[in-house]
Amino acid sequence: MDAGTDAGKVRRPRIPPETCPTPEAPAFATVHQSTPDLLASLEAKGPYARLVDILVATTDGIHPVGAGDAARAPRGVDMTALAVGSDGLWAIGDSSTIWHHPMAGDGHVVAQIEGRATCLLPTSDGGVWIGAARAAMFRLQQHGVERVEAFDRVPGREAWYTPWGGPPDVRSLAQGGDGTLYANVHVGGVVVSHDGGETWTDSMDIDNDVHEVTGHPTRDNEAYVAAAVGLGVTRDSGGTWEFFDTGLHGRYCRAVAVAGDTVFVSASLGSSGARAALYRVPASLGEPAEQCRNGLPEWFSTNLDTFCVAVQGSNVVAADADGTVYLSTNEGDSWSVVERELPGPRAVLIVGDA
Repeated sequence: MDAGTDAGKVRRPRIPPETCPTPEAPAFATVHQSTPDLLASLEAKGPYARLVDILVATTDGIHPVGAGDAARAPRGVDMTALAVGSDGLWAIGDSSTIWHHPMAGDGHVVAQIEGRATCLLPTSDGGVWIGAARAAMFRLQQHGVERVEAFDRVPGREAWYTPWGGPPDVRSLAQGGDGTLYANVHVGGVVVSHDGGETWTDSMDIDNDVHEVTGHPTRDNEAYVAAAVGLGVTRDSGGTWEFFDTGLHGRYCRAVAVAGDTVFVSASLGSSGARAALYRVPASLGEPAEQCRNGLPEWFSTNLDTFCVAVQGSNVVAADADGTVYLSTNEGDSWSVVERELPGPRAVLIVGDA
């Protein structure tokens, strides 16, 4: 949870229904705005060319690690989320614009909304799910963007909340190999759909206070969450969840990423980010979590946030609030700094082959 205490039973404020209205569908419009080819700029990124291709969403554009400051684009745009699909890179800029960067060519804005987009999820059918403020969900397809009205009818939705008393947001999205869609509401647990978004149901106690959800890339029924009560896993597509904190110095988890047999999760003592660290855990959760060291700070200055840890194969990337980007090419055994002083990292992404 982003405010308040994390000890004992969470006391959640009751929000009068009139202060948390169901939002009207925002207006979308096609915008002709472009930015240089970010993916191509990775080809000339100097000393990191043999390591891994890393993109960082910052408050001043998308930054290809190692390509130099001039490669950052679009300059002056606060990029808040990144995702890669079969047709290229997708991003959210200045909270209301949806950017698409094809595999080749310039990136451009494909839609703009009145309201705040928070996360996105490209899917194999070419569509993009968009999570938004006030717990709204949208779907971008070739014919345009539509409000996912079924998400407005989730049973128990009226109990969703935030610690500070405002309306909740969709914080992160994921898809399992079996097609299950996972929507993390803050604070509202994880809502799942097994039929392509036609219907949605809650899957856990909302007071678990989930901050990020991610699907396992090869195990169809598995997904993981970083929550205020520890690291969570489902092995039955959201039917049940198991929570784990063995080996963690604090239960408050903010970011999670998984590949193969290893899960990486950030943990701290609470929402303030005190004594924040990164851990790796066997995906089986059969052994205690191990703190990642050997090149990382013993404690980060604050939480490694949602979207700021990424993994692909043996490569792991983490970006801290100070703008430092760390890379491990050996599943977290050792780390090196590959970028410093980036302006406000919001998300990291590994692109290309592992």
